[in-house]
Amino acid sequence: MNLIRLVKVGLQKAGLRVPEKYVNKFSLTLVVFLIWLAFFDSYSLIERYQLGRTIARLENEREAYIKSIDQALTNKTDLEKNKEKFAREKYFMHKQNEEVFIVEPKKR
Repeated sequence: MNLIRLVKVGLQKAGLRVPEKYVNKFSLTLVVFLIWLAFFDSYSLIERYQLGRTIARLENEREAYIKSIDQALTNKTDLEKNKEKFAREKYFMHKQNEEVFIVEPKKR
């Protein structure tokens, strides 16, 4: 039995009405090729989707690291300008015989 005839019979049994002019060796080859690309190829659609998600996650991490680097550079410049102020504000250090009061804004 011919492969195209088998496809036609299978489509009829499945209840799908496909015009005769669309069931030929070229359309069958195209369908097989698309299925191959979608599932079996080394860069299948599933693989591309997973790689896309990984790239998005890594770009988000990169942005977070860039922000933390900017914050660290800001802290470095503050430290270089005035070490005493930096130590008092960030680490609550104080001199002997000195009291430090920490005032925090009220959270709403």
